[in-house]
Amino acid sequence: MRHALQRLCAIALLSLAGACSAGMDRGQDTLAAHDWQAVELQDKPVSTPVPVTLSFTEGRASGRSGCNQYSGAVEYGAGTIRFQAMISTKMACVEEGAMLTEATYLQALQAAETWDIDAAGKLTIDGARGRIKFTPLARQTRP
Repeated sequence: MRHALQRLCAIALLSLAGACSAGMDRGQDTLAAHDWQAVELQDKPVSTPVPVTLSFTEGRASGRSGCNQYSGAVEYGAGTIRFQAMISTKMACVEEGAMLTEATYLQALQAAETWDIDAAGKLTIDGARGRIKFTPLARQTRP
């Protein structure tokens, strides 16, 4: 009986250790748990004909940059983030300022260095080309 109890305790401890390490992975995967909509870019509200969005899936980032769609590789860890070169569709938007907002957004992503999610669940990505603030969206189903 004593050995069985010791084994049960050992299994429980191993399970807890696994849950803790899995929790750490999920903590870093908080970015992938939501889709994100940009609400502020370089301390100014984002106003574009199409919402500026960001999604993380299996080492890639993608979304809409206000007019076009973009995607590229991304690496992130505990508070750090690095986007690789982004590819983008090349449609022109006629709405005033949309193309400038799009270019500023993509440049800010390329220069990103850190990320943080505040107590309200809002994401901030910061780097040499400015700060982008996002609000969480429900995760969309992808094909």
